[in-house]
Amino acid sequence: MMRIYLIAILIVSISFSFSRKDEYEMDGLWQAVGYGKILKIDKSKIKTYDYNNLSCTPYWGVDLMKNFKRFFNPYFIHDDTLILTLGPTKYKYFRIGRIPETCNGKPYDYSRNLNFNSFIESFKTYYAYSKERELDWDKIKQKYQPQINEEMTDLQMLTVFENIISEVDDKHTKMSWVPKKLRQQYDNLYKPKLNYDSLWVEAQNKTVKNHLKQYNNFNLNTLIWGITNDNIGYLQINDMNMYSQYNVSNKLVDQSNWNKFDSKWGKTSDFESDHYKTRSKLMNRILKDFEQTDGVVVDFRFQEGGYGFNALGLLSFFSDSSKTVYSKKVKSNDGFTQAHPVIIESQPNALTKKMVLLTSRATLSGGDIFTLSTMSLPHITRIGNNTSGHFSSFCGKVLPNGWTFNMSSQVCTGPDGNNYEVIGIPPHIQTDTVSSAISFYKSILKSEEDITMKRAVQFLKN
Repeated sequence: MMRIYLIAILIVSISFSFSRKDEYEMDGLWQAVGYGKILKIDKSKIKTYDYNNLSCTPYWGVDLMKNFKRFFNPYFIHDDTLILTLGPTKYKYFRIGRIPETCNGKPYDYSRNLNFNSFIESFKTYYAYSKERELDWDKIKQKYQPQINEEMTDLQMLTVFENIISEVDDKHTKMSWVPKKLRQQYDNLYKPKLNYDSLWVEAQNKTVKNHLKQYNNFNLNTLIWGITNDNIGYLQINDMNMYSQYNVSNKLVDQSNWNKFDSKWGKTSDFESDHYKTRSKLMNRILKDFEQTDGVVVDFRFQEGGYGFNALGLLSFFSDSSKTVYSKKVKSNDGFTQAHPVIIESQPNALTKKMVLLTSRATLSGGDIFTLSTMSLPHITRIGNNTSGHFSSFCGKVLPNGWTFNMSSQVCTGPDGNNYEVIGIPPHIQTDTVSSAISFYKSILKSEEDITMKRAVQFLKN
C-alpha cells in the first residue's frame, strides 16, 4: 500500500513574497485561489467548506484557532488578503462578503444525481492533468450518467466513482473516505489481494544487505545508510513522512515485525517543526559518516512519497546555495493561476561532492519532487529508470453526501520548463526498463546482480 499522507487541505498552492502584516481582523469569510475552499473564521473556531458550481459541503479541517495558527502561521499582506504557510509554499485567500449560494442548502445531500454531477464538476474545475492523461470530462460524464439513478445502492454509487478514478489513473486521485463497512464491502468484491507491502520492504532489505555489511536504520526503514566496500556512501530513502521521532537502530524491518511496522506508520506527530528538528539531526549524522567517502549514492528507487517539505528539507543538505528548484501553478476553473517559484535553502555543511541519485518507476510523489528539484544541482547524476510521474500535492474534495476524495490540482514544472507528469523524470543513464513499481520490486528480488547500483559505483569511481 502506498504510504502517502496529508494534512487536511484548507489551502491552495501558490508562492508569494510580500511584506508581513498581522494587525488585521481575521474573523470573516475567506475564499482560496483555486481548490474550491472557503474558510469561515469566528474568533477561536474555523469552519471549512468545499464547493464547486453545483454543491457546497462542510469539510473537515483544522477547527481551532490555536491549531490553525500552529499549522499554517497565517498572516496578512492586506486587510482582505490572508496568507497561510506550509513548508516552502505560501497559500493565498481573499476576504469575501458572503458565502456562495450553493452553501446555503442542506449540510449533506444524498441525491445520487447531485453527488455524481458534483463529482464530475470538481474534476472539470480543479483537476490539473486532464490534457496529460487524455481525459474528456464531458465524455466521461456521458459514459457513466446512464448508470446513475436514485434507487442505486451506496455500493453501486461507489463502484461508479472508483471506475472513473481508474480511468484517471493518477496515484494522487482516490476515494479517501467512505463509511468503513462500505469500503470493506467494495474491497472484498473488487480489490485484488496483493502482498504489496511485503514486496516493497523485502526489496529494500535485499538491496541493503547486498551492498552494506554495517548499516543504520532510521524509523523502520524510513532511511537506511552505510558505507560500501568501495568506500561509497549509500543512503536509501524510502519515505517522506516519519521524521518526527528520532529512532536509529541496526535492524531492518522484516516479516517477523511487519505488524509492528504497519501499526506505527503515520502515528507520529505531523507538525513541520518536529520533522525539521529530527531531519536536521539525522542528516548531520549521515553527512559526517560520509565525509571521507569517494562519492555518495542516494537510492530513491523504493521511495513512495510523503510530505513535500521533507523532500525539499532533505535536498537542502545537498545544495551549496539557496536556489529555485521548480515552479508551481494551480488549476482553477478554466485555466491555471500564475506559476510561482519554489525555493530550497542550503545547509552550512551541505554535501556537494560527486553524487548519484537512483530512481525507478516506484519513485513517487515526494520522490518525484525530490528528483525534480535535483535538476538544479549539477553535481547529482540520475541513474536507473524514469520516476513515476506524480508531482501534485493532494487536493481534498468532499461530495454532498460527505464522502471525500483526493485529486491532483497542482502542476510542477522543472527548471528546464518541462512538465513531467505521467512520463516521469528520465535518468541521465538508464539501466532499468520495467514499467511499474511492483514489477521493479519483483525484479530486485529475483535478480542476482543490481545492475543499477553497479553502474552507480562505476560512475563514481571514474
